[in-house]
Amino acid sequence: MLKKLFPLVLAVLISISVCGCETTLPKKGDKLNIICTVFPLYDWTREITGDGAEVSLLLKNGTDMHSYQPSAADLVKIVSSDAVIYIGGESDKWIEKALDRSPDADRTEIRLMDYLGDNAIAEEEEHHHHDTEYDEHVWLSLKNAALFTEKIEEELSAKDKANAETYKLNANNYAERLSRLYKEYENVFNESPVKSAIFADRYPFAYLFSDYGVTCYAAFPGCSAETEASFETVISLAQKADGLNLKYIFTTESPLGSVAETVKENTKQKNQKILRLNSMQSVTKEQINSGTTYVSLSEYNLAQLKKAFSGEL
Repeated sequence: MLKKLFPLVLAVLISISVCGCETTLPKKGDKLNIICTVFPLYDWTREITGDGAEVSLLLKNGTDMHSYQPSAADLVKIVSSDAVIYIGGESDKWIEKALDRSPDADRTEIRLMDYLGDNAIAEEEEHHHHDTEYDEHVWLSLKNAALFTEKIEEELSAKDKANAETYKLNANNYAERLSRLYKEYENVFNESPVKSAIFADRYPFAYLFSDYGVTCYAAFPGCSAETEASFETVISLAQKADGLNLKYIFTTESPLGSVAETVKENTKQKNQKILRLNSMQSVTKEQINSGTTYVSLSEYNLAQLKKAFSGEL
């Protein structure tokens, strides 16, 4: 797909240089033009920059990053921006190719996986791969969120010194909010005797549960392409729920069919509650306009976790 798009993009860029057209590429203005790939990055950057930059979200129609197909217009936006902020996992290979093929010394490229080092979590492999793939859902850890917002602020402040003081102040204020939220999560898990969870779905929450020492048993690793759980998987999860005396089963905001219900029906008690956690992967423009933020979705997840881990069910 990317190979097919690049000739078109290059043709557009050439036509701009030849005919002097100024309408295809965004104009460089006084404010930084920043492109963020997924919602959490976009929301963090908005919090940091306030009105000091033009921040755009690339995947803004509820599109999952794992199935996203970039358009020629997307590629143009990225290569003509002042700064690009992206995860840097397997789903972002197309971005890295675009940036490599259109080098610009003035463009700031912020790849968040670079900051994780040994804390990056390897994906459980469905099939044999020669190269290790790492879990891309890095934003679901509040510890990671604090690290990433700090690094984003540093990079943007270095680029935009006129607004650096404002960026730093905003980032510090936001860091305090993240810290308070992290402690609320920590209290829930520290005060709970439950140290395990069943995820009858894809499992994008490895970073979140890893922060608090919770062991999860999932139907599918990460954002697996599989859609049907095997009989063996269903029975294994049901037996785990029974053996650990778990009273809840988790799914994502877009659960895969009836896997959770099937697991529940194969337990001895058949009375587990099904709770949804929001992975923040497919936030829509309408949700953003209605006030949805990274913090509000984290608070929603916290409320769901409280029900399960504090015995409210």
